Amino acid sequence: MKVFFRRGDVPSKSRLQLSNRIMDKMGEGYGYGSIDGEDVLSKLRGQRFRHLEGQVYLDHAGATVYGSHQVEEHAKLLMQNVFGNPHSSSSPSSQRTTDSIDSVRRDLAAFFNTTLEEYDVVFTSGTTAGLKLIGESFPFSRQSSFAYSMDSHNSVLGIRSYAAAHDARIFALPVDVLDSYKPDFMVMSFYKLFGYPSGLGALLIRRSSAPYLAKPYHGGGTLAASFPTLLDASRPHAATHRRFEDGTLPYLSILACTSGLQSLRNLTMPAIQRHVAALTKYAWHALTALRHANGARVCTIYGTHHRDPDAGSIIACNFSTPDGAWVGYSEFSTLAALHNIHVRTGCFCNPGACQAHLGLTTDEMLAHMAQGHVCGDAMDIIHNRPTGAIRVSFGYMSTQQDVDAFIMFVATYFVSSRTHLAASRLQVGHDVPASIRLTKIAVFPIKSCGAMHVDRWRVGARGLLFDREWALVDPATGAAFSQKHMPLMATLRPVVDLDAQQLHRFQLCAEHCQGRKYNDTVNAWFTNVLGRPCALVRATSTATHHTTRTNGFANQAPFLVLSRASVRLLHSKFGGTDTISEDGFRANLILDGCRPHEEDEWGEFSIGPHAFRCVGPCGRCTMVNVNQATGTSRTAPLKQLASYRRHRGKIHFGQYAAFNATDE
Repeated sequence: MKVFFRRGDVPSKSRLQLSNRIMDKMGEGYGYGSIDGEDVLSKLRGQRFRHLEGQVYLDHAGATVYGSHQVEEHAKLLMQNVFGNPHSSSSPSSQRTTDSIDSVRRDLAAFFNTTLEEYDVVFTSGTTAGLKLIGESFPFSRQSSFAYSMDSHNSVLGIRSYAAAHDARIFALPVDVLDSYKPDFMVMSFYKLFGYPSGLGALLIRRSSAPYLAKPYHGGGTLAASFPTLLDASRPHAATHRRFEDGTLPYLSILACTSGLQSLRNLTMPAIQRHVAALTKYAWHALTALRHANGARVCTIYGTHHRDPDAGSIIACNFSTPDGAWVGYSEFSTLAALHNIHVRTGCFCNPGACQAHLGLTTDEMLAHMAQGHVCGDAMDIIHNRPTGAIRVSFGYMSTQQDVDAFIMFVATYFVSSRTHLAASRLQVGHDVPASIRLTKIAVFPIKSCGAMHVDRWRVGARGLLFDREWALVDPATGAAFSQKHMPLMATLRPVVDLDAQQLHRFQLCAEHCQGRKYNDTVNAWFTNVLGRPCALVRATSTATHHTTRTNGFANQAPFLVLSRASVRLLHSKFGGTDTISEDGFRANLILDGCRPHEEDEWGEFSIGPHAFRCVGPCGRCTMVNVNQATGTSRTAPLKQLASYRRHRGKIHFGQYAAFNATDE
């Protein structure tokens, strides 16, 4: 794998020296040796993982990558045989399926160093389904106790509701105390192990514990005898897995597990463990060695990788600026995605670990939720503290080049090679040169659709009249669409229409807003043009759910201001290879006659008799990559902005503004 840098993105000499210094410490255990003089790992990547070329995949804890051989061998198996429903036991195709599934059960038990005599293997749709099956089948009572570790996954925490329904005691343990015990139940998802197939997993039930599970529902295939008029006369199958596998198994998917398991067996788990441990240690040393020019550390890593030789293949971390401010994980992942770097961000469905390592109290997390923060959103920094982290994780096919590319990315965009001086904002009363003039007014009647250019327009406290007054929403969820979801919205040039129908609630970001929904004819037109169900709604002045939104559907402030010189500067950095329309930045007021990004320094400004105050910079996302004329996306604009317009982890371009209180 080669790492390429665009002109303007090449790391400084000091960064390259730093990278070279920290990138030569790969420890023993890396790779899988050589056969006939050929490196096994290199051959593995070249033959089975060509689809990873140009990608830096570091989210193996989320889902590891499947090899092309798994898909090919599965397809070959299906093409050369006929497999039937295992419940049609009299047919040869059914018997072939049953025998093959039983073979996978044996292979899976052996993989976990046990046998089908000690554990039975129940196929499920994944880890969560296995845990749910345990929760609803376990005979909780007032004499029961459900204890879980503080850093349990949400799917484990979900069992609390079953325990609570039977008045069982529930408490959290600060540490894992299961090291010395064989588990009664074990769950897994196969895509976590070998990438393919997805939507399939297993629950291993210790046979001595199986009698304690009382399954409340029995679907097709789980009963040895059943009577439509006698409820108590039904008899479940004697075999544990037959009792717990409702309906027809995804038998064709189960057959795909054979190749995945064989891949892990061929490399051996001890060798895989040594390999990913070497990569994790290598990445840990590289990240902890990074320093800003002022000596401040760049990366904070959570956990005990420096002390624990069995720390695993995961690094959870956050990055900070030279002055100690946190870089938001949402901004990090946006920039990483532009470079085909795959990481996971947020709390990873593990609120306990997130709370403990980030030092958040329960009251603080409740306050975050009250402010609209939900899992998966972009509210990554609240009150100058991170709400989640960045997770890097390795798999059996990960390479040193993957780590090197990630470290070089961090060094390029998140390590400061010089001390930045904060620009002071112009104070109220400072004169603005008379040459600065308003050259364009853009109204965006429908949020995320095209602009309507006007020469004169009414303004008010909510901004330009009708600006972002309407939105297109998903009729099923009420979530507002944007060009991030549907780039084709950029090509729609709306005309203001004052017709309004019934009230309709919908969701904008994490807040619920009030709106008026239009008739089916209007919605059908948008649905036909954009290719997915849409509903047009208009904002009303009534707010709900404690929101104080008063500026239609504008996300941050009534006005967005941008200088034409700033756009020209960006164009100059493309070197003639690309351009971006001013409308791509969705500014309401375009100014000319000032220096590039001079608007960053303003505290207040006036246009005619109207006085405005700047309320903060506009943080940019992948929407600037949408070509406003064609509705297609590319990566160059945001990449270029990131090369010179990043501050504290955010990419800024333009200023939000509002009327001065005296002028409203």
